[in-house]
Amino acid sequence: MSKAQTAPVRTITPPLSTGEVNFLWWFIQGSLMNAPVREDLRRGWGPCERHTLAVLIVENALRPHYLHGPVILFHDLLKRAVAAYAYAWPLHDLRTRHALTPTRPCHFCAMGLDASTTGDLPHERYLCASDETNLRAFMATTYNGWRSWVCPTCTGAPGGVLCRRHILEAQEAWEHRAFEDEKAKIGRLADRLGRYERAFAVDYQGTDTLEDRAALVAAAGWVAGWGQLWDFWTAGASRERARQSGGNSRCTEAEAPPH
Repeated sequence: MSKAQTAPVRTITPPLSTGEVNFLWWFIQGSLMNAPVREDLRRGWGPCERHTLAVLIVENALRPHYLHGPVILFHDLLKRAVAAYAYAWPLHDLRTRHALTPTRPCHFCAMGLDASTTGDLPHERYLCASDETNLRAFMATTYNGWRSWVCPTCTGAPGGVLCRRHILEAQEAWEHRAFEDEKAKIGRLADRLGRYERAFAVDYQGTDTLEDRAALVAAAGWVAGWGQLWDFWTAGASRERARQSGGNSRCTEAEAPPH
């Protein structure tokens, strides 16, 4: 295999900074379990699109077989969404929208972490932690389980489910039937991610399915928005399609995982 094929893959734009990677190196396995931090993430409805993608990239690069931290984060937010959808009275849509609205900014952005932030970490660690290869493999393996959750408003892709942000931006109130459908879908997604979280316990190892693992990608996109996550996915599909054809074709939409 050539050196070009084994080189770390990076397409996130702008690239992750050393400051972002340095912080994420320990955040998921440390600060995430801090009560004030968890509350900040809940009130902000998780990280922004960029930092959601950053969390998935870094965790898959460093701990591809132990994504417990990201699962805890997004399962916690989905459980909050389930609670928001629990209102079942004539004004349920207004109360649910209020509950789904962030009251704080992205935790990472509020700390000043962006593409220009510098961090003190070895160059080799940066290269390892910012390598996108493992996340692409995870998304390809679980594609069939998360594709139906891609927000058409975020991406222009057909089908899918509106993400949390575009539900809030909808101009018209939901009809009761649509509200109930959305409520049921979020509940099923939370159940799937809950099974994936449980599978990290010793007594339940191996009990999760690919669909349960796919719920991590679906939850991240639904909570934060699909724009950057979908761009990340389609960029990888374009690169793979071009590689297979010798660079003479361009993939305009990733409707199937790269092979």
